[in-house]
Amino acid sequence: QVGNLPPGEEVSVRIVTSERLPFFEDGTTELRLPLVVAPRYIPGTPVDRNPAGDGVEWDTDQVPDASRLTPPRLAPGFDPKVALRIEVELADDGDLADLACSQHAIRMSGGKIALAKQDELLDRDFILRWKLSGEKVRTTLLTTRDGYGMLSILPPKRDGFLGLARDVVFLLDRSGSMGGIKMTSAARACSLLLSTLGPRDRFAIAAFDDQAEWMAEGKFTAADEAGLASGEKFLRTIDARGGTELDPAMKETLSLIDRRKNAEGRVPVVVLLTDGQVGNESAVFSRLQKEGGDARVFTVGIDTAVNAAFLQRVASLGGGTCTCVVPGEALEDALRGIGREIGAPLVVDVKIEGAEDLAPARVPDLFVGRAATVFFRLKKGKGVTVTGTYSDGKAFKETVKPRSIELPAIDHLWARARVTDLEDRFRLETGEQDKIRKEIIRLAIEHTLLTRFTSFVVVDESEIVNKGGEGQKIVQPVQMPAEWDMEAAKEMGIASSAGRGAPGNARMGGAPAPCAPPPPPAKCMSAPKPSKMKKSLLGGLGGLFKSEEASDQAPEQKPKLSASERKVFEKAVEALKSALSAARSELSTGTIPAVGPVDKARKALIKLLGESALGTTLTALQKLLRTGLLELVAALAAAGPAEAQSLSSALDRCLRDLNDAVRPSEP
Repeated sequence: QVGNLPPGEEVSVRIVTSERLPFFEDGTTELRLPLVVAPRYIPGTPVDRNPAGDGVEWDTDQVPDASRLTPPRLAPGFDPKVALRIEVELADDGDLADLACSQHAIRMSGGKIALAKQDELLDRDFILRWKLSGEKVRTTLLTTRDGYGMLSILPPKRDGFLGLARDVVFLLDRSGSMGGIKMTSAARACSLLLSTLGPRDRFAIAAFDDQAEWMAEGKFTAADEAGLASGEKFLRTIDARGGTELDPAMKETLSLIDRRKNAEGRVPVVVLLTDGQVGNESAVFSRLQKEGGDARVFTVGIDTAVNAAFLQRVASLGGGTCTCVVPGEALEDALRGIGREIGAPLVVDVKIEGAEDLAPARVPDLFVGRAATVFFRLKKGKGVTVTGTYSDGKAFKETVKPRSIELPAIDHLWARARVTDLEDRFRLETGEQDKIRKEIIRLAIEHTLLTRFTSFVVVDESEIVNKGGEGQKIVQPVQMPAEWDMEAAKEMGIASSAGRGAPGNARMGGAPAPCAPPPPPAKCMSAPKPSKMKKSLLGGLGGLFKSEEASDQAPEQKPKLSASERKVFEKAVEALKSALSAARSELSTGTIPAVGPVDKARKALIKLLGESALGTTLTALQKLLRTGLLELVAALAAAGPAEAQSLSSALDRCLRDLNDAVRPSEP
């Protein structure tokens, strides 16, 4: 407790924090200390109420805590009376390679790192990076005497062609029909799918109603730890409003994919998260057929009465799959399949034997170049065993011996990860909010955590000894971030120290939706499989790709194809088979074939399907053209003569898949 301080007395407050350092694909890690609150653009209409915080902007209907995010700014040249001193000691028993501080000059002495300049301004983050020695880049298990553990799982190295990286656009419906728990579930679903991306992937997010609001101004963001954190932050700002203008949003999405930079060797993917309640369905279908190109399109329907027929057709046109979920249900299970199709995990179905109370509760899939970290309570034993399945179906197993360490951070990090899981459940309004709230508070008090229900600072105003009997609050102004232009920021409408203006045209928010338990999970059709084909390719396409789960649905209308259309399609398929066979012949001689003929035939067939009634029925073929064959083309382009044999196997597999996708079944 701090209080009853006589004039002139100094008080030192010691705060201990814990953080897991990120691991990057090249073996580097970093310590990042945020030191300044940058200006933020505050959209929306001011609300007519007392502000929630002491900042210079009014709370608005779109940013209800704007007054907490907009501290006053120091005028240029003004002495802040606050300065920065940092000293870092790295507990590393080896050499520190490539140690660098990107925004501050540093000096080293006696194994300690400090700022070279004293009294630095707090106007930029402190970022210290270094590379881990090769022998330390491995799976490790740290345990404490109290039984807490931290397991960092590093997937095994994989040589050769690693598959294509992804450029994924998440298109999130924020229209008025998505209000309440649907919006919460949609944002949570997007967050879960975001976590399935590997470190080589990139992503963009657009939230649309009658207009599209883009994260990072519509640019692709690297799916590294910093990028994923930015994506999570953007998702937390989205609320429901407006109408469902999907077609213009899809147009912007396909345009972004078409004009992206450094796109060679990257698979474009679109993930649409919506209830599907649009009227102009044909406009969306037409746009996908004409402008979809190589992009795979996946749909996630979120509603108790989702427009499944529309979303299924959108997915089939884009060679993807449709997944339907009920708001509030266990999204992790429902979205596992689509997440693995979007990303390219090396090891899936990861389980940890010898551990309990895992946080996060579900162990993430393992991607090349990205460590997965899990906190838990250790069962009695000598270690843990990690099991899983490689993407090719082989078993993965690794036993990790614990390294005992007296580090209070581990139990703190376990509790924080556990609270994160609980807060996700709390937001979904599952009917157990009071129970979840009590558990969050219990963990927060036991492990000293800052949560939505607990705080580090409480001001006791029951007794005030100042003359006049009133308390005095001093708000510390902060620096403008380095390299920012104050005048330009003002022109953008960003908060300054000028103070709040009067709220005009205030729009008061409506009452929150009442909490209610979610309805039971809805049954959803699974992605169709080629093995379920019942009729010939051109004679009976209406039931070609119906799954067993969908057998109780009304039959789809069979595509009507003229004899000339059938002939054109068969000719395009034969051209692709011929190009693949010719490439196979060259590989048998040890020669790497040119990719042009195969890629040309592949693109021609995609274009033909986009203009034909076959486009919505040949799901397996759409997928093969946009993934398997696209990866084959990239592998051929990057290969050398020594890889001819492995490429022959991949090419044979593509030929078999192509035959399976178009071969008529026995009646």
